[in-house]
Formats: sequence, C-alpha cells, structure tokens
Amino acid sequence: MKNGRKYVIDADFCGTFSDALSFITENQLLDTGRWEEFVRQYKIKSDSANRGWRCEYFGKMMRGACLVFGATHDERLYAVLKSSVEDLLTAQDSDGRFSTYTPETELSGWDMWGRKYIMLGLEFFLSVCREDRLKEKIVKALCRHADLITEKTGVGEGKIPVFSTSDFWMGVNSLSILEPFVKLYNITGEKKYLDFAAELVYEGENLGSRIFTLAAEDKLNPYEYPETKAYETMSCFQGLAEYYLVTREDKYRRAVINFAKRLLSTDITVIGCCGCTHELFDHSAFTQTDDAFQGIMQETCVSVTLIGFCLQLLRLTGDPIYADTAEISLYNDWLGSLNTHGNSLSMQTKDGSIYSSFMPFDSYSPLRDGVRGRKVGGFQKMENGSFYGCCACIGAAGIGYIANESLVLRDKDLYLNFYQEGEYRLTFDDKKVLRLSVSGGYPYRGEVIVKLSGDTEGIEKLFLRIPAYSKLTRVSFGEKIFEPVQGYFEIPLEPENIRKINISFDMRTFPVFPEKGAPGEKDYIAFRRGCVTLAADARLGYSSGDIIKAELIPDGSVKAEEIPCPEIPDARICLRIGNMRLTDYASAGQTYSEDSLMAAWIHRQ
Repeated sequence: MKNGRKYVIDADFCGTFSDALSFITENQLLDTGRWEEFVRQYKIKSDSANRGWRCEYFGKMMRGACLVFGATHDERLYAVLKSSVEDLLTAQDSDGRFSTYTPETELSGWDMWGRKYIMLGLEFFLSVCREDRLKEKIVKALCRHADLITEKTGVGEGKIPVFSTSDFWMGVNSLSILEPFVKLYNITGEKKYLDFAAELVYEGENLGSRIFTLAAEDKLNPYEYPETKAYETMSCFQGLAEYYLVTREDKYRRAVINFAKRLLSTDITVIGCCGCTHELFDHSAFTQTDDAFQGIMQETCVSVTLIGFCLQLLRLTGDPIYADTAEISLYNDWLGSLNTHGNSLSMQTKDGSIYSSFMPFDSYSPLRDGVRGRKVGGFQKMENGSFYGCCACIGAAGIGYIANESLVLRDKDLYLNFYQEGEYRLTFDDKKVLRLSVSGGYPYRGEVIVKLSGDTEGIEKLFLRIPAYSKLTRVSFGEKIFEPVQGYFEIPLEPENIRKINISFDMRTFPVFPEKGAPGEKDYIAFRRGCVTLAADARLGYSSGDIIKAELIPDGSVKAEEIPCPEIPDARICLRIGNMRLTDYASAGQTYSEDSLMAAWIHRQ
C-alpha cells in the first residue's frame, strides 16, 4: 500500500543494472557463512573489548539485501534471509537486547548504532516477510529490544541522553536511532515509540551538536556544523524526515529540506558523493580539486546513504533534482565501487598484521590521480580469522534504493524516475495489470524507448523525469513531438491512447570546471556525458599529471568521439577528447593498482 492505493510492481531488469544486482546476490548476499558469522557477533559480544562496530554488519547488509530482493524476487535470496533472521532471533539476550557489547560495556562506543541497525534490518525484512508467525516473532523481539532502550536512555531523570551513549562524532551516530523508532511506531501503532522518537528529536534540537536546530535556522552549511561526519549526520536527517511524515509538523520538513538543499549546493562532487577529507562534509564541491589532501575520500557508505536520502527527499518534495543527484551517485561513485574484477582488498593493522581478501565493494574513490582499493572502510577482524567492512555491508542498498523507486504509482499518476533497461509489471487494485518496458542502453546511450501494454484504466498520467543535464531533449509518441525542459514531463494516459514513447536525451559531452576560487581552479577540468562522469586511466595511456587538450564547441560542449578501447574490454563507454581517451568513471581504475592509475579531475592547459 503506497500513497493510499494498493499496488505491486515487479521488475525484470537487464543490462548494467541487472548485472550489478546479479553480482551482489551471487558474490555476497547468498553467502550463508557470512550471515552466520554476523549473527555470531551478538552471541559472543565481540565488540566489548575494542568498542567496535561489528554490531552494524548484520542489520546494514539485511536492509540492502531486502531492497535487492524487492527488486529481483530471487527465491534463493529470500530463503537465506529468512534463515538468517531466524538465527538472529536466537541471539537476543534474556533482557531483550540485541547487542555485541556486554552489559558492563553497553551504551558506549558504537553499541547504540548497532542497536539501530538491528532494528532497521528486522524492519526491512518485515516488509518482505511472508509468514505471519515469523512476523509476530520479529515484532515481539523488536519491541523487547526497543523497550530496553527507552528504559535506559532518552530524556528524563536517571536516563542517559542518547547522544551521550557514544563518545564518537558528538553522538550523532547514536541519535540516528530515530529512524527505526519511527518505523517501529508505524508497524505497531504503539505511542510510546513515537514518544521516544520525540525525545530523540528534542536531543537533536537542544543537546549535543543541535543539528536539527541548525538546519531549521538555515544559517550554516553542513560542513560548518560542530560535527561533520557525513554518513551519520545524513542518517539523523533520514530519521527526522520519517518523524515529519508521522507528525506533519512543518518545521521538521523545513529542517530536512534546508539541510538537503545546502548539502547539494556545497558538498556534492563530480562523481556524486560527499567528503574529500576522509568521510567528512568539508565543502567538497570546493575542495575536490585540492591537491593538499592526499588521503582517503568519497566513502561508499556516504554514497549509499546519499542515494537513500535523496530518494527520501524526492518522495517528500517531488523535486527531481534529488533523483538527478542519486542517479549521478549511482552510476559513478557507487558503480565504481563494485569489485567485479575480483580484486583483493588489503588492510594493515596497527600491530603490523596484513589482512587481504576479496570484498564485493571498494570503500573509497579517487578524484585526482589515484588508485582504487586503498583501504577497507570500517575494517574489523572477525572471530573466524576473516575480516569485513562497513562499505561492503551497505553497498547492496545503493542499487536497491534506486530499483525500488524507478517506477512508482502516486494515486492515479505513474512516475518513471529512472531509465534502467527492463520490464515492469504493475498490478493495482488487486487485478489490473500494466506492463511498461524500457530499452535503449541508458545512461550510456541517449535513445530510450518506453512501451506500455495492458490496462491503463485508472491511471491518468505518466510523468517522465527529464534530467537537468539534458538541455536538448525530445519526446515523441504518435504524431506528437515535444522538447521538454528539466523536471517531469507529463503525458496524459487515456485508455489505449499511448503505447510507445521515444525519448532522446542530450548526450553531448560537457566540461566541468572547479568552483571559482577553489584550489586547482585553473589547473583542472572534468567531463560528463549525460549523468556519467568520465575518467582517465593508465590502461588508456594516461600518466600522472598528463595535460588534456580539449576542443571546446560554441554550444559549450567539447568535441568527443566514441571509439573502442580494447585495453578495457568491459568499459561501458570510451571517448576520445582531444589528445586523450577517457572511459566512464565506474570502469576506470579497476585493477586496484598503478596499472590503472585514474583521474576524474584531469590537468588542463
């Protein structure tokens, strides 16, 4: 049930999108041993000694896995997830806790963060669970877990303020438990959970870093907040958005939108991520060309959270700029983090030990001359001698978020937000079926064909998202031709009226320049074709510091010729621009070594 109308959308994706879903499923989500190891951390209280974050792994990966299952309906995956949830339920302590911390060490470090992710993981599984008895067990377990949290933390005499349950990042990691508490209220209708959510909002407004008040005042950018950890801060605003949807208090909606607008204007880079100083908001739109910082940047956890947050804002506001941002992030930063080449990722610990293993996702993405695979984000050693990381766990959610928002029905209007190749089957009012297919190879090709078949009665309009990058767009159906501007293009759907729609997006290649006054303003240039950022790669002859000589065209684009690049056989696109060959950012750097030294920001004359 969405927006008051009952409907189900099933999708059979193909092309790049399908390949990514299949890779994640086969190489991560069906790994029963990995799920068992994650559950075991709750049984052995593995985070007690080092105040670690193994506690996040199960719930974080369960959320992504459920989103992927919602897109693929892979019965093998459902069986694995069901079994893993049943295993987790046996790890609940007698007092109701799901925790990897002992009672003596609880409510410190990352314990509350982990408790948040257990709640989210189980709540997302509830959305796909088919067995009523199992649902009842999960809800009962969630309530016992939540009741213990409300008993010990929050606002009131003898309770620990939630932001004080962690001495990391001013407690915004703990405060982000707001989101699952609102979801639990929606599931149970129990007012006590909404009351606790109100206490969390109070803490966000008046205690700790006061991030909700700062957003409401709208005087500071996120990088100017007292605490600038990107992933955790966005997670808190995801919770505030959920709280607004229940309370309908407009001040919270305004705070979320204020934060989002400032985030998009100051901290989004050319590949659609945040954080050019580790994983922090740092005015990334300005600092992304600063050679002074050579450390890790553009964390996959941040990219996935940004995608989810943007789609939440899309639902909240209807503004397609959020879909544009999510799309850029998906096809550049997120897709580039997918380790389809089977590279080993290595990590050296403080005692000098080196751990190396395959992981399905890389953790950090270079913007200037650099290599992939520099560090395992959220590294933690496991009891069985293996290791895992936060970015590997969260990765699946990135594509899952997009898959579940590609085609949506709002009342009597259908919105095509993204153009992944495939066929969608929309069943609504329990009986009517509409099929919608998308073909054309988007986003690497600009000619998209949308076909409709079946029953359109009861659906009044189809809205097509026209991305902001597409300055010259053509939409045609029947004898009609339109040239819409960015936003949503509205097509009335009268019964049997429209069955084929042709869309031509602007596939010119445009230069991207650093912000005025930014470090490297006169030294760097980047290029984008549609929503796809391009990159240089050593396999195509690039060397560190090489200068590109691009030919600018009067319309503001650059001369770009599509050519083969046999050195990167799985490249999605390859263009000659001036004296260089460039590939799509996600295909660059995939040897995780200097052999594929890469750069999105390239030196210019």
